[in-house]
Amino acid sequence: MTRKGDTFNSRAFCCKRQFVKTMENLAKKIDSAQSKDFPALRHSTVSKNFSDRDEQINERKLVCESDSLKLAHAIRLSQGTFETEICCGPESDLHKEYDNCKKDPSHKGFKPFNSFSFYDIPERYRLPIIYDVIRDLAQLTVRIMCTFSSSERPEKMKGEAYPSYKESEGKQCVRYGTGRIFNIINFTEKDDKPCPCSLCKASGQSTFAWCLVEVITARHVVFNDHEARATKCRWGYDSDDCCDITFEGLSSKVSDRIEDDWCKLKCVTHVTALGKLRTFIESFNTKSRELYLQCRSIKQIHKLTVIVSHPHGCPKQISIGYWRQRHHVGGVDTKYTYSSSTCNGSSGAAVYILGRDGKLGLFHQIHSGCKTENGKLNNHSCGVVG
Repeated sequence: MTRKGDTFNSRAFCCKRQFVKTMENLAKKIDSAQSKDFPALRHSTVSKNFSDRDEQINERKLVCESDSLKLAHAIRLSQGTFETEICCGPESDLHKEYDNCKKDPSHKGFKPFNSFSFYDIPERYRLPIIYDVIRDLAQLTVRIMCTFSSSERPEKMKGEAYPSYKESEGKQCVRYGTGRIFNIINFTEKDDKPCPCSLCKASGQSTFAWCLVEVITARHVVFNDHEARATKCRWGYDSDDCCDITFEGLSSKVSDRIEDDWCKLKCVTHVTALGKLRTFIESFNTKSRELYLQCRSIKQIHKLTVIVSHPHGCPKQISIGYWRQRHHVGGVDTKYTYSSSTCNGSSGAAVYILGRDGKLGLFHQIHSGCKTENGKLNNHSCGVVG
């Protein structure tokens, strides 16, 4: 016979056990909810997951960067002796190419434009007019960027490799070189000539206030009109934090013979306040002409050679050296070799030669590339400077 007190105790025990179980389940639910609502409670697990993901992203990024640098290197090797710079990744790759340069690792022969001074000129040639000509030439120098390679480019020129850039087909590769502004033309509403840039054409509303900017460079940098329309010229790129202006390529006039290697590029911009640029053009033409008249009778003695370029597509730099040999290559065309420093990206740069450059109406020498002759590196140009 069960007593009344025993039944009560049994029921109380069952209720207590059920209460404990209920509380345990509730505690589990609270822990689960807290872990969802408060990520800090599962920090170690989340941190590990994020760390693993970041490592995977970084690994993929390094592989992509490595692949882009390798592709650019392969294309660069295929261009023979020419010195355009190739970039198949972000523009930051250009600085890596600069730092890893094999031709001139320290770039001792270059002087950044912003820090170039009168005393960087060899003592024999430290004249105010020579300094002014160099500064004016630098102010007229632009970086050229082309995103297209024409199928009309040959693979060989006189039995030697010519930059066809066929390896870049289907890939986002950009080619960099250098050029010099030699003329600007302003158009206003009075001229009734609409701007022919791509933006105006796309909008259907052309502005009548614009500028035509003419640049001379090498033909192996910009080969024809198709490439000209895929070209941009960056003027005033003197440092990474500078204020510069970009001109859009429009058309080109190129040398009949590929080996003559010149291209007159027509560009367009909506920036019309280019009075300073016009002043630099006039100053360079006047002072280089004056130096030409002073030095032409003794030009065999003076071999000073100046190049302003954008090595590796990076900010503007000046290199000073001396010409070594002069070759007559037919007609009025000549070719010089010189010691002035150049690197990939210097292709198309103006080569100023004291006593031989400044005769109005003639193209100056244009940097073309670098050859090894008799165990010595010789940078060389093409042009009609006597």
